[in-house]
This record gives sequence, C-alpha cells and structure tokens, in this order.
Amino acid sequence: MKHYLYCLGILALTATGLAASASQGKVIYTKSCLPCHISAKGMAYSKSAKTWKDLLLFKEGSSNALGQIHLDVNDAQTSWDYFLSDLYKKESKHLKDFLQKYSSDQGKHNSCY
Repeated sequence: MKHYLYCLGILALTATGLAASASQGKVIYTKSCLPCHISAKGMAYSKSAKTWKDLLLFKEGSSNALGQIHLDVNDAQTSWDYFLSDLYKKESKHLKDFLQKYSSDQGKHNSCY
C-alpha cells in the first residue's frame, strides 16, 4: 500500500510539472517579452484565445508562428536566440496559457505585468 501511495505521489508531481500554467506564463512574459514590448502591457488582450493558440502551435521540425514572426523581423534580432532555443519550446506552453487566459475574448485583463 505504501508503494502504491508513493507512486501515486510521484505521478501527481510529474503531471503538475507538465501542465501549462498561466502564472508561469506571466513570469516568462515579464522576463522574455516585456523588455521589448514595454509599451504593449495589454499584449495578451490584443488577440483572441484561438489566435494565441494558433500562433503558439508548434509544427513538426519548425518554430511556431509567434517565433517565426520574431525571426522574420530584423528589429527583433535580440530575441532570435531565445526563439531558436529549446527553452522557448519548453516555456511556450505556459506563455500560451497566459496569453489565452487574458485574451480579448476571455473578458479578463491583467495590466499588472
């Protein structure tokens, strides 16, 4: 019985680590996006939840649309390393959750980035 509870506890901890989190997304946005998008504190609210989902959807062997937008703009050169990194792939699920939670069609606005 102890072994079963131990395994269940490990599984629960692992599952929560894999789930997307809007609060983690907020931290990522503040750290990685806000330095360049300082005048766009309402960035999440600028698009619908579906649009954010589509922009942050990864396709096999390529970056997602949000990453590609940044990679196509010379003014965003300081962010290229981030958008090409494994860290971005790992963090994007949290970023997507945050941006969708505060999107224009969700009726929420988080101006306290």
